[in-house]
Amino acid sequence: GSSTQADSGTNLFASVRSSNFLASGNGNTTKFTTSTGGTYYGVTGLQKVVLRSKPVITVSAPQGVLTNSLTEIIRITVGANTNPIALKGFGVNLTTMGVSVVPTSTSVIVSRTTDPGTNLTGSVYGNPITPNATSGDLYVAFANPETIIPGALKTYIVKVTPSGASSTPGTARITTQLDRNETRHIDGVPAYAYQFYSPLSWIWSDLSDDQTGIESNLQWANAYLIRPFPLDAVTVTN
Repeated sequence: GSSTQADSGTNLFASVRSSNFLASGNGNTTKFTTSTGGTYYGVTGLQKVVLRSKPVITVSAPQGVLTNSLTEIIRITVGANTNPIALKGFGVNLTTMGVSVVPTSTSVIVSRTTDPGTNLTGSVYGNPITPNATSGDLYVAFANPETIIPGALKTYIVKVTPSGASSTPGTARITTQLDRNETRHIDGVPAYAYQFYSPLSWIWSDLSDDQTGIESNLQWANAYLIRPFPLDAVTVTN
């Protein structure tokens, strides 16, 4: 580099004081413990990740009742805290009683509250979820990434098509909450690469590579750094 311009590269390493160290800013920094032995050149302890922006997520109860046709199970509201973000996929966990749910790209419908007639579902991953109060995970990848800008929240309605619901009220229910199974931080990969990670969960970008959410760019992260991550459970009954 020169006195006026630093070199470019893929990694940046820095040392900090062992005490009285503070990362200041607007809340877009997240720390997490590295793996034993250190992820990069023997680094141990806490690794600091600086994000351009991050999702802000809340959930709300579904509307309607449970039937054997398309049934709303959860509403997910996503915002961006300081700069635009892109969202490609998300995960939820379902606990069922009295009904089964078989996740497919036709039995799972995701739409925005502002455009309920447009199905955003691209692909769906998950094993069949059977009755008797068992639970299972359901992962949805949008057909195209959703770009979300600060101050313009988007609320997504998630619907599934159950089977086996009785006509007797109170005998069937689906309880849903957001799912995040990641145990380590993954980023810097294309959006489509996440189908090769197990389990697939949240796929999002802080758009630090581009402003349009190009799926082939190396800018996509998983849910490990989405904090706080709401775990509120909502229920729909027949």
